[in-house]
Amino acid sequence: GVWPAIAEVFAMPTGEPEACRLAEAMPEQADAWAALVREHDLQPFDLVTLIGSFGSFVFSRIINIPSRYLAPAIVFMTVLGSFAIRNNMLDVWIMFIFGIIGYISNKLKFHPAPIVLGLILGPFVEEGLVQSFLAGKAAGGTLPYMILRPISAVLIFLCIMSLLWPLIAVWRSRKKGQADNRRGPSAVGGKVGDDR
Repeated sequence: GVWPAIAEVFAMPTGEPEACRLAEAMPEQADAWAALVREHDLQPFDLVTLIGSFGSFVFSRIINIPSRYLAPAIVFMTVLGSFAIRNNMLDVWIMFIFGIIGYISNKLKFHPAPIVLGLILGPFVEEGLVQSFLAGKAAGGTLPYMILRPISAVLIFLCIMSLLWPLIAVWRSRKKGQADNRRGPSAVGGKVGDDR
C-alpha cells in the first residue's frame, strides 16, 4: 500500500500488515466490549451501505463539475491508485499505455463496453473453462463433453450465428438489390403507380 512507501521515504522499518480487532487484541477486556455494545445499543456498521445511501446524491453531482477540473483529479487518482497496489512505477506506465490504447480505440469508434465486459468476466470464464476441461477429462473426453451437450450445442450455435449475422445481412441486402435491379425501374414505377 501507500504506507510502506511513506515509511520508506522516512527510513522507518515496517512490518507485515495485520488486521486486528480490539476485542481480539485485548481478550481480557471482552466483558468491557460486550458491556459497551449493550449500553449503547451498538450495531454492526456497514460502511458500503452508508456511502451508497448518503453518497449517491453527492456522487451524482460530480457530473456537473467542468472537465478542466475533473480530468486532472481523475489522472491524479488513477496514478496514485495504480502505484499504491504494488508500489511499482511499472504499473503506472502500464496504466498510461492502456489509457492511450483506450483513447485510440475511442477515436476509431470501438465501443468500450465489450472490452470492460471482457476484463470483468474474463477471470470467471477462465475458471469455468478450466473446470470444464477437468470435468471433460474425468468423463473420458474433453471435446465431446464441451461440444455435444445440448446446452453447449445451442450456445455454440447462437455464438456462430451472432458472428455470421452481419455477413448474412449484407448478403440479403445484396440479393434484394439484385432482385430490384432485375425488375427494373419500370416495374417498380408501375407498382407504385398501381398503388396510387
